[in-house]
Amino acid sequence: VDLVLRVFGYGWTWLLERENYLDILLVVLSVVVQTVVTLGVDGQIIRKLTVLRTLRLMRIARAVKTRPEMREMWSLLKGLVDSTETLCWMYVMIGLLLYFFGILATSLIAHQDEFLKDAVVQENFGDVPKSMFTLFQIMTLDSWGDLCRRLMEGQQIWIGFFFIIFITISQFVLMNLITAVIVENAFSDSKIEESELEVKLRENLAKELEELTFIFQQMDEDGSGTITRDEMMMSMKKRKVRQKLRAIDILPKDLEELWEILDDGDGSLSPEEFVGGMKRLRGEAKAKDMLILRRELRILEMSLGNIEGDMDGATDKMTNVKYQLQRAKMDIAGLQRTLARAKEAIKAAATTQPHVG
Repeated sequence: VDLVLRVFGYGWTWLLERENYLDILLVVLSVVVQTVVTLGVDGQIIRKLTVLRTLRLMRIARAVKTRPEMREMWSLLKGLVDSTETLCWMYVMIGLLLYFFGILATSLIAHQDEFLKDAVVQENFGDVPKSMFTLFQIMTLDSWGDLCRRLMEGQQIWIGFFFIIFITISQFVLMNLITAVIVENAFSDSKIEESELEVKLRENLAKELEELTFIFQQMDEDGSGTITRDEMMMSMKKRKVRQKLRAIDILPKDLEELWEILDDGDGSLSPEEFVGGMKRLRGEAKAKDMLILRRELRILEMSLGNIEGDMDGATDKMTNVKYQLQRAKMDIAGLQRTLARAKEAIKAAATTQPHVG
């Protein structure tokens, strides 16, 4: 049912897509197993193959790839897959190394007269396959010291140097070399991903520039190369402009605020002003934008400092003027008292002066 619905939904070409081959194989295998069981045929082997359905969990990897927060996990999965070829050659090199030293161990240790009747030696180095397995165990540094000391009893000191040379080549040189190759492949893949991401970003930037240029051209009614506030407001009557603006989360009610943000005070917007401003509105703040904002804040802070200094000076002047006004008020009050006394003196003089007959 799943396969049929997918074919109806995506078309028959869905069957030809490479990433769908595994799903098709698993569905066909399930149908075969069900048919065999229905017919009563013993299909134990085929039934066991249904375990391969767990491979459909690989879809999770595809979902992980599309999630930004899972980028590190996807890098690990991709590094593991890309290292498959390296791991295969690693097994080949380890096999050759074990085969070479296995022949030496069998010839130099197991075939010695002293060890021909030694059950432990014959069990570990009796033939080449046994020697290879024992050397693999030694390569993993699994209790190799006890076996080495037992073989070195008597005059067999050279066996210790044999194992030391083997461990040095297999563990310290070969394994570290393989690790270095895998790490180098991981770094190379990371650089390739960064290059692909950069190309994708450039493509998205070019597409974004094309869309913004199209919006500007649709807004420019008179073809003057600039748009005014009225042209921006009237452009919302065009369906294509509305669709493009809604795609970048700008609604008709936001046009007034958008104009206030983009306009530098001359009453019109050039293509560079419109496209550059819209790109900054859509994208994240960059270091350049932060520096410009920091510079403008510094200028504003300096302006506020100058205004504060002017206000302090004005306050001092107002205090001085207030003091002068108080003194003037006091002088006027003193003058009024002097005039009042002079007036009283004149009246007194007038009353005491004799009348002329």
